[in-house]
Amino acid sequence: MIIGPDFVWLHLPKAAGTETEAVLRGAAGNDKRIAFDPIDLDNVIWHHSIRERMDYDPRFRPAGRRILCNLRRLPFWVISWTEFCYRLFPHNKPTREMFVAGRLFEWDGSISVPDDYARKYNTPEVDTWIRSEFLAKDLAREFAGWFGWRRSPKDFMAQRNKGTAIRFDIGFYFTPAELKDLYRRNPLWSALEESVYGDLIEL
Repeated sequence: MIIGPDFVWLHLPKAAGTETEAVLRGAAGNDKRIAFDPIDLDNVIWHHSIRERMDYDPRFRPAGRRILCNLRRLPFWVISWTEFCYRLFPHNKPTREMFVAGRLFEWDGSISVPDDYARKYNTPEVDTWIRSEFLAKDLAREFAGWFGWRRSPKDFMAQRNKGTAIRFDIGFYFTPAELKDLYRRNPLWSALEESVYGDLIEL
């Protein structure tokens, strides 16, 4: 979570959060009014929802601030989450059936689905969504005052996660029927994605 004087940005995992933080630090990291959550594996708070932060810190008051959160297209999010967790915890290897259904291992070995994250982050407090696939454009729109006319969010991007060409080929991972079923199994994420992007991905 990043907390500014007039905004709160929520870090939904695997939705270009690290890149977003790099941009905001580069653009306004010297502004003492902005607080960046520490990355501390012994105290994981940077993925808090609004309600979790209010429980964690009773002094936190989101009222009067814009609440922003990143979002990613569902199949790309599933691919990224699966790769991330398998890289860290290769003993938690999802089956093909789990993967295409969006049933994913968490860090502790439990299983979650994308709708668990949609339920956590898509709360009434969130009023602005940043599309991960259009990160520079959406950040420039929402934080225009931070970038001089000569600067762009791209100037601050670390581009750590460029990925490979195959990673962006949804047809390599899902059949048309599997992709449709993934959306069907996750109606909360699907409804949110359609409202933000205007449609759902089809093959």
